[in-house]
Amino acid sequence: MPTDEEPCRPPDDLLAQAIELVLRHDTVTISLLQRHLRLSYSSSSHLMAWMEGRFVQPLDEKGLRHVIRPAGAPPAEPRVALKASKLVSNFYFLAPTFRIVSGGQTGAELAALDWAIGNEAAYGGWCPRDRRSAAGRIPDHYLLTETPSDDDAQHIRWNVRDSDATVIFTPGDVLDGTSGRAVRLAQELQRPCLQFHPGLRPGDLSRFLAQHQVEVLNITGSSSHSSTTKIIEISLITTSID
Repeated sequence: MPTDEEPCRPPDDLLAQAIELVLRHDTVTISLLQRHLRLSYSSSSHLMAWMEGRFVQPLDEKGLRHVIRPAGAPPAEPRVALKASKLVSNFYFLAPTFRIVSGGQTGAELAALDWAIGNEAAYGGWCPRDRRSAAGRIPDHYLLTETPSDDDAQHIRWNVRDSDATVIFTPGDVLDGTSGRAVRLAQELQRPCLQFHPGLRPGDLSRFLAQHQVEVLNITGSSSHSSTTKIIEISLITTSID
């Protein structure tokens, strides 16, 4: 029986597809498995966990997973990294320079951070002094920088200021206090801003990012963690086109 330390072996047919895919690359990500094998994030993460130490190395200090290439295996296929993020068929393919910014205050903001961590994308952002949030202290594994003030206004302003654009995820058309403040600050600081509500589609987000050539994206809003994650996963691709 597998232990917590030893993930269950994936089905042979899936494992064969995964190994063939991995050996075509020098480095791999969970989102690569997710996209090419049409798996959920959870299944892709489990598959990656099983292959770690067998076919892929653990994450290195740069956040990369290098492939363990068996003797006699062919070299990786040549790939060209994107110099800038770009729109392809309603997906926004992210260059290595792309970065998520969030304050870790709401479900939407935590979803953005969790997505970045899970997909090995660069992230950061400002949060209130002492890592304060309405739900309590922001966990330390979120690598955020505290502002000098515990006033929400400061971290919201600085996250908008330091980003190319802001996307505000809301469950409806109405903006609450924090979301409304982010919109006003984006207008004041002349930063592009999109309120993403249920009337929009994931492609609308991708096109907004492409229109403004966004490489640093601030995400905030009052939507739930799950609904925000779903839209981000559909819209953003964290690897080069291959």
